Amino acid sequence: MFAVSVQITGYVDDHFPGFVSCALRDAHGRVWHFVDKVPVVSLADLTDGTVYPQPGEIRCQVLSRSVDPGGRALVRIDTGGVESTDGTTIFDVFSEQLVEVARDA
Repeated sequence: MFAVSVQITGYVDDHFPGFVSCALRDAHGRVWHFVDKVPVVSLADLTDGTVYPQPGEIRCQVLSRSVDPGGRALVRIDTGGVESTDGTTIFDVFSEQLVEVARDA
């Protein structure tokens, strides 16, 4: 199973278990924004007192792999139920943005 690395940019809501904002820069240079529960993107104990940005991850499914004109490995991913603020779940990212995660983590 894979996750895509994101940058947690801030704490937005104290409603249990806490919500944070995140940013993902795709392979085309576009920055996508997410707002989700802390446990969805991090194992850290993030609060409104935490210093941001923080590293985070969003689990994803690899849909396809390709190579861009510059020779960099691209991966099309689907973040499933974790949508960007505009509802998007499919993104093109560079392979180095992916991390392998344990299936039960």
